[in-house]
Amino acid sequence: MFGKLIEAIFGSKHTRDVQRLTPIVGEINRLGPPLRQLSDEQLRAKTDEFRAAVAEKVGSIRDSVRDLHDRLTAVSGAGAVEGAGAVEGAVAGEVEIDFY
Repeated sequence: MFGKLIEAIFGSKHTRDVQRLTPIVGEINRLGPPLRQLSDEQLRAKTDEFRAAVAEKVGSIRDSVRDLHDRLTAVSGAGAVEGAGAVEGAVAGEVEIDFY
């Protein structure tokens, strides 16, 4: 009973997920037709462009994490910083980044 009331007010998880993903699906659908027109070779080149863009973005994020870690270490002194292992792992590329 109470669960149905909450669901009526906030919607089900499924409904919230659909609402959250609808703009992403719309963007994918908008980008699809131009990509379908590409030849296999052009699509391979586009894939390389995408990979380079992602690598550049991840590199800048990694640089920001490294800078924040260095600043945190400087502020807290030369000793170990709580949670620094996770930061160092992220800097070393050992942590998977979830963009969604």
